[in-house]
Amino acid sequence: MKKVKIKKSLPALLIVSYLLITCQAVIAFAHEKHSNSYFLSQQNPTVNSAEITEITQAYNEFDNSLKILLNQLQDVIDNKLNSKSLDFKTPNAQLKKLRQVNNNLLEIEKSNLSDTFSNINNTITEISKVIEPLSQGLTSKNVTQIQNYLDLPDKDPQVKRNLGSFGEITQKNIQEFLINRHQKLAEYMQLLTNNSPSESANLLDENKQLKAEINNFTWKYNLSVIAAFVAGICVGFFRKLPRQKIRNQRTHLKPNTPPYIEEADPDYSPNPDDQNYPSQTAIASPSPQPPTETNPPPRENPANSQAENTNRSISRIIHNASVNELITIYNQNRNSLSKYSTEVSETEESINQRRLGSHQAAILEKVSKGKGSYWIINKEGLDYLVPKGSIKINEFNYKTVESLFDCQGYQPNISSDFVLLKPAQVTSISQQMWQIVDYGVLRF
Repeated sequence: MKKVKIKKSLPALLIVSYLLITCQAVIAFAHEKHSNSYFLSQQNPTVNSAEITEITQAYNEFDNSLKILLNQLQDVIDNKLNSKSLDFKTPNAQLKKLRQVNNNLLEIEKSNLSDTFSNINNTITEISKVIEPLSQGLTSKNVTQIQNYLDLPDKDPQVKRNLGSFGEITQKNIQEFLINRHQKLAEYMQLLTNNSPSESANLLDENKQLKAEINNFTWKYNLSVIAAFVAGICVGFFRKLPRQKIRNQRTHLKPNTPPYIEEADPDYSPNPDDQNYPSQTAIASPSPQPPTETNPPPRENPANSQAENTNRSISRIIHNASVNELITIYNQNRNSLSKYSTEVSETEESINQRRLGSHQAAILEKVSKGKGSYWIINKEGLDYLVPKGSIKINEFNYKTVESLFDCQGYQPNISSDFVLLKPAQVTSISQQMWQIVDYGVLRF
């Protein structure tokens, strides 16, 4: 009999035990966190609040200007912005201001944060070596200085061959370098913020709030224990009700009997003479009416409008096409781009400089129709260079083509036809002259 009572009370005992163990563990964790918070709040800050505020404000100003520059670099890589629109001057000015504030703190503070200030100063120096030269303009000399600092000529032969050109490879490496140093600078600033007096004040507020939460939780915990005991008593009381009493109560209820459904006799066949039997005409479905024929609309002769629609479609597509769509149009019908482009050729001076071993970027000039070898097409505010539709690449003009395009799979005296994978990008240096800034790609 005692075993039966124990089994009946077992669920209530399990509920109470679970609540006791869980709630006690939570309270112990809360007290531990409260103690740690109190210990941290009692530590004396090693830096002055006004000084931390000053360097944080300077960092935030530089951070905002650098993020704008990184977004601009990405837009240039995605062909959404011209490289001349890049703003290096604003982040350079904000970086100088941040360096000045950091140097002042480095001279004043003689605490455990001296290493952090030194690390910030070293990171600022690394960033300035990229931003400061470019803030003076995207000249070939300044771009070459950045490329050498980032070791790009040794990493990529294409950069070495076109040294001084601010192309896509250079832009991506500058972007990756600035993102890396920006993350390091943010980590060092976080160390300063964690040791600031404001952080200690936050810990004090957190300590008071946590203490109130512990008191509130303790009250709820006690109430939960009482509720668990009451629930256990109720469970034991209802289990003591005799089963026979419950069975007797059920006998007073009328069962809900479902309506009786008579099964049909499988040998039964309806009598046609019966008045209740429906006639065949009553259940027969009406015969469908045949569809009426309508005269088809007169057809247009496609031969008469095919040429007109094709020309109109090509013109609309070229005007609204993206760069990728422009590549598709060029590979399908090169001559269709003739009247939407400017015909150019490499200048004699640029050819002579290359023959003398100069790595200067190629210069192109506008020529009259029929005398050039390349087309310049303006899309979305950027100038793109493609080979002229009728060009034949051979051993006589390959060197010039190679200075503008990366020729994949080219074999001398064998390769002639090609597919455009990427147009080259040029920038205007005068009214009728352009300079290559990014190589195109041709596949033979």
